Amino acid sequence: MRPQTQRARTSPRRRVTMVGAAAAAALLLAACGDGDDGADTDDTSTEDGAEEPSDDAEDAAEGDEEALGDLEDLDLEDPNELVSDGRFAGNGIILPSPEGWSFDEMAFASGIVLATDPEGTQQIAGEAVDPEDLPEPLSFDDVLDANRETVEQDAEVDEEVELTGAARAQQLRYLDVPGREEGAPDTSVVLLIAEREDGILGVFNYAAASDDFDDAVADELLATAGFDPDSDPAEPPTPTPSP
Repeated sequence: MRPQTQRARTSPRRRVTMVGAAAAAALLLAACGDGDDGADTDDTSTEDGAEEPSDDAEDAAEGDEEALGDLEDLDLEDPNELVSDGRFAGNGIILPSPEGWSFDEMAFASGIVLATDPEGTQQIAGEAVDPEDLPEPLSFDDVLDANRETVEQDAEVDEEVELTGAARAQQLRYLDVPGREEGAPDTSVVLLIAEREDGILGVFNYAAASDDFDDAVADELLATAGFDPDSDPAEPPTPTPSP
């Protein structure tokens, strides 16, 4: 019988409450949007003129969590079995696997690769998507712009980087982003948006409460993350029709 881990049965999204805690799929979905041109008639500016973060990623994560609730009693594939020599490879991507961290089965069932540390204050996540499988056209620039707009402050780092198997990639790094809820800690996140030569898109992130943010983990993500040549992106789950 395949070994199970208790931690994997508890959704990390309930434990990691931070910017970027929504898994990579939500970051991709945010780029699709519901508006025709991304314009919003509601006033979402703050007192200092910065735009409030979009709720698209949070709403997508909540909907995904509800959809995955019915899977709790199923015998799900364990992504931890795809870890070798300190890295995960599968679903078209490669991610680092820090010692002691656990990859979540329920997230994996939705096509997302997501790992949390034992305390649930740090996460690594990634996803590869074929734009042809999405209901709306989506490009590298769409994903990059959407993620820039999700956070109300400028990125500390916004630069091109090299990732395994990527034709181009960009790093966005945000430090000490104020918590969106009362009592929530400041958070820090590293986002990597990438594109393969054939147009496959990838989003990778490392997110942590600012007091727990580890430069070594961020560096490991940059050194390890990329596209896996030996596996294909998971097909996105069929969305549940709205009532």
